Amino acid sequence: MDNFESCSSISCFFPSARKGRACCVARSVWIKPIHRSAKMQFIYKDLGFRQIGEIVEVTLTNPSNVRLMDDLNFANYKKGVKHIYTGGVVRQTAVRLQIPTLGHWHLAVDTQGLQSSGSFGATVKIIEG
Repeated sequence: MDNFESCSSISCFFPSARKGRACCVARSVWIKPIHRSAKMQFIYKDLGFRQIGEIVEVTLTNPSNVRLMDDLNFANYKKGVKHIYTGGVVRQTAVRLQIPTLGHWHLAVDTQGLQSSGSFGATVKIIEG
């Protein structure tokens, strides 16, 4: 299955909506399957069913587009058509995104539209309160 590793050296991330909580459980998952199509190459992680307010922390190897999407919008993303997502261009080492609604979520990382060396990677950590 997936490789688990910690992400203790986070240099920059968005503020968490869960400030004040003393205890939380975090899982860190290295995502490496790269999906290729005629249009784009991207890294994908099925996050499964998530609760509103959970935090997804993504640590990147290079500047990338990070997109957190529900089922419908992920299907549209794969087709290369208009889709709605949480996230955007991330130039820092890490970013934290909050799950906006209850449901099944997907995370895609790509370098579409960015100058890149061609290789990129990401580690995903789900922070549950």
